[in-house]
Amino acid sequence: MLFNLTIPTTCHNIKSNAKRLGKHREGAMIGTIIKRHRLDQNMSQESLCAGICAVSYLSKIENGQAKSSHEILALLFNRLGLPFPETIGEIEKCGAEIYEAIQTLLLGEKEEAAMQYQMLSLNQGVFLASPLVIDWLILELYFAIDKRDFAEVSEKLVDLEVYAKHFTSNQRYHAYMLKGLVAVNEVSFDAALDAFIQAMHIRRDGLIIAQLAMTYFYKGDYVSAITFGDEAYIELMDAGYLTVAIEVSGIVATAYSNLEQIDKALHVYKRQLNLTRSSGQTMVRYSVNYNIGATYLLMGDFENARLYLNQAIDCLGPDDVWRTYYLYQKLVLCYIGLGQLTEARSWLDKLETHLATSEGKPDASMIQSIKWLGHYKHHDDPIQEPGYLDDLKATFDLAKRDSHYGFQLFYGQYLAEAYKANRRYKDALMLMESLKLS
Repeated sequence: MLFNLTIPTTCHNIKSNAKRLGKHREGAMIGTIIKRHRLDQNMSQESLCAGICAVSYLSKIENGQAKSSHEILALLFNRLGLPFPETIGEIEKCGAEIYEAIQTLLLGEKEEAAMQYQMLSLNQGVFLASPLVIDWLILELYFAIDKRDFAEVSEKLVDLEVYAKHFTSNQRYHAYMLKGLVAVNEVSFDAALDAFIQAMHIRRDGLIIAQLAMTYFYKGDYVSAITFGDEAYIELMDAGYLTVAIEVSGIVATAYSNLEQIDKALHVYKRQLNLTRSSGQTMVRYSVNYNIGATYLLMGDFENARLYLNQAIDCLGPDDVWRTYYLYQKLVLCYIGLGQLTEARSWLDKLETHLATSEGKPDASMIQSIKWLGHYKHHDDPIQEPGYLDDLKATFDLAKRDSHYGFQLFYGQYLAEAYKANRRYKDALMLMESLKLS
């Protein structure tokens, strides 16, 4: 099952950070900023401080060993071509606005958050040359995560690391959180768990617990996913983070489904569906209906699967390339299960057209799964036809290589049935034991 990657951030300390850093901006943080920009411009200490101060004094400023006057700092910033905030009040005001933008994004109000971010971006140069550089980079990173621009995320994590020695505990929490999110995207779930656990050691809140639940889910440890997910749900609802609470409910429900505890799964899914009526978010409703439909599909209850999958269609937007792919794929399988092969072939045609005309590049598993399903174009029951088993096995292998454990379970159930139909009972048994299928 697919879930949106939640943006986890708590930033209640950023405003106080701004006050603290503004008050001490002549300290070590300013020195690191000066050194970073000097090195970026390939400028020597002698060139930077000529006519302003002694090289030894600049060295002490850069290493946080001396507090300089406002006038000297202004001259150094000017030579580097950097804006220099004239008043501490400016720093405090910007810190509050950064806090508001992150908070808005966290609450799921993405359009408003984007407008706030756009306005703040007009002062990007000021932020990068001020003690708020860490908080600004954190804000940029969360927006990059939201856009799923992980190339930008990796680049900005390097920038953030430059200031690591100046992190407050709150900023260190975010740094670990961001590293964990990047590791999840890279399907490095052990590394992600390490990063999230480090963040949890700094502050245990509903958001970090939710990330642990999601990562255990992706790893296939469904018992841990349920344990952390239930804890996260309570914390998030108490804190008023409805959108994230809905998503973590989906993780818990799907974990129950993959453990074949279907009654519990449907109970949590329906709770999640009720919560979506309060959120007003279309993509959340899509996710819930899709996952309920996929659960019924694996149960073999194709009528209910069709009902919920068709409700998910109404929530799709024109740019939802991957969601559309997975939904169309499930509809193909649903109509195959219902024995309505004309309808199944129609959805398969739509699926092929969708991927051929979409801007996003389909991954290898998508292309391979269409090759597998394509056998139904020419045969009503191709499970014993030449090539069917090989194409399904290739789809399973790609899911095992590139995706989280839930995809292995999904394709594994179809593969086990295909092994049985082709009298490869030993292979079926080994697969079922490895995936703990009943």
